[in-house]
Amino acid sequence: MNHKTEIEIEMSETVCLQPTWREIRKLLSHLKPLVIVAIGTGLRKQELLTLRREQIDLSLNLLVATNTKGKRNREIPMNKEVRNVLLPLCRGKAPSDCIFANPITKRPYTDIKHAFDTACRNAGISGLCWHDLRATFGTRLGEAGHGISTIMDLMGHQDPKTCLRYVRATDPAKRAAVAAASLRGGHKMDTRHLIAV
Repeated sequence: MNHKTEIEIEMSETVCLQPTWREIRKLLSHLKPLVIVAIGTGLRKQELLTLRREQIDLSLNLLVATNTKGKRNREIPMNKEVRNVLLPLCRGKAPSDCIFANPITKRPYTDIKHAFDTACRNAGISGLCWHDLRATFGTRLGEAGHGISTIMDLMGHQDPKTCLRYVRATDPAKRAAVAAASLRGGHKMDTRHLIAV
C-alpha cells in the first residue's frame, strides 16, 4: 500500500509548470487573446470563458471577476497587454455579450482543452495545463515583490496557504533574496561589531 502523508498529497496536487516566455510566444500564435488575458489577470478558466462586456471598465482599466469560486467578486486592474487585447474584443458588444465567443456559433466557449492541448503540442510544450497560466500570474506577482495580501486579493484567495501554492520562488528570486541578506549589503544597520573576530 502506498500511504502518502497529507503534505505529500497536497504537494503532488499542486505541481504546476511555469511556461517560459519563449513557450508563451509559441502558444500565443494559437490562443493569443485568451493566453494574454489569463497570464495578465490570473482568471480561472471558467471566469475567463464567461467574461462579459459589462465586467470590463475600459475607462478605469479594470476587470471585475464575477461568479467566482470564492463567491466574491474581485477587481483586477488591467495591464497594457490585457487592455490592448480586450479593447477590440469589447467594441460593438452588448453588456451581456461574452468577450470570448466562438466566431462561428457566436456562443461562449464551454471549454478550450482540446484547442489548448493542440496549441501546446504544436508549440512543442508537454505537460502544461491551462491552470498553469494562473500559477504563472501568481508567481510573477511574487517575483515582482508584491505582498501576499495583494496576490491573494488579485487571485481571489481567502487563505494564504492556498495562495502560496501558486506563488513559487524561482531561482533568480531566491538568489536576489539571499543577496539582500548579505551582511555587506546596502542596509543601514552597522554590523561590523557582529562579524569582528
